[in-house]
This record gives sequence, C-alpha cells and structure tokens, in this order.
Amino acid sequence: MNKKGILIGQVLAFIIAGIIFILIIGFGYKAVTDLVQSSSDITVAELKSDLEAAVDSTKRSYGSVRKIELRTPNDVRELCFFDAKKCGEGKMPFDVKSFEGNSLAWAASACNAKSANVFSVPRRVEIAMNEIRIESGYVCVPNVNGLVTIKLTGKGDSVKVHRWDIGE
Repeated sequence: MNKKGILIGQVLAFIIAGIIFILIIGFGYKAVTDLVQSSSDITVAELKSDLEAAVDSTKRSYGSVRKIELRTPNDVRELCFFDAKKCGEGKMPFDVKSFEGNSLAWAASACNAKSANVFSVPRRVEIAMNEIRIESGYVCVPNVNGLVTIKLTGKGDSVKVHRWDIGE
C-alpha cells in the first residue's frame, strides 16, 4: 500500500517545534521589555543623583551660576521644581485647588504635604530637596531630546532654580 499522509511522529514534531518557537519569542520579548525598563530605572536614578550632586556643590558657592543638563527617561515631558520653603507653609503664590484637573494637581498636593518638591510629568520622579528656592513658587522645564536644562544659582545655604534660557 502506498501511504500519502503525514505520520503521527511528524505531526508531533511540528507541534513541539511550534511550542518551542512560541516560548523563544515570548521569553525574548520579556527579556527586551525588562532591559528597557531597567535602563529607564537607571536613568531615573542617575537623574536623582546628578541633581542632588549639582545642588549640593552649587549651594555652597554664593553667587555661582551653573548650567545643568539632566538626562531624563524618554517618556518624561517635563521636570517641575517647587520651592521647598514655601511648600506647606501657606506661602505658595498659588492655591493647590487651582491645580485641580491639571497634570500637576498631585505634585502641588505632595509639595504641601512636604513629601517631595521635584517631580516629573508624567509621574516617574519624586525627590525631596529642601535646598531648592524658586521665586515664582514653582517652575517646569521641558524635556528636549532627553535633556532638561536648568540654571542653578548658589545662595550659600540654598540654590535658586531657573530655566536655562537660550543664549545664556
């Protein structure tokens, strides 16, 4: 007799090969996603340490001005700084209620609770830095090509944070 069908062993081999292929693709996707996430987490940690180091070194030199470029994760649209001294003391030039419906409503609330005063939008970074002073109460600096550029001015015991304007 002439058999023209596929043997059971061949069908089983195709099924096993398909399962192995799916597992390899699944594990590869998970590995790449984990790598991208850990890379983003490293960028956030570097952002925190770079900002803390820059503020610490600048605040001691009264009148010194430094341009700081902070590398941020790609999904961060802007970095916002709130004046730590004005937070929670009723000295803010704005009312937290004025932020309702705004993307910074949670940041203004956290600032008033004195849990943090440096935030990213969207919410990925929260840092408490008591040495930061801002004349207007808060400033948000946009992320341009993965960098947030700020101007730090030393005040002896604190540091003023401004946007770094083009041409300075």
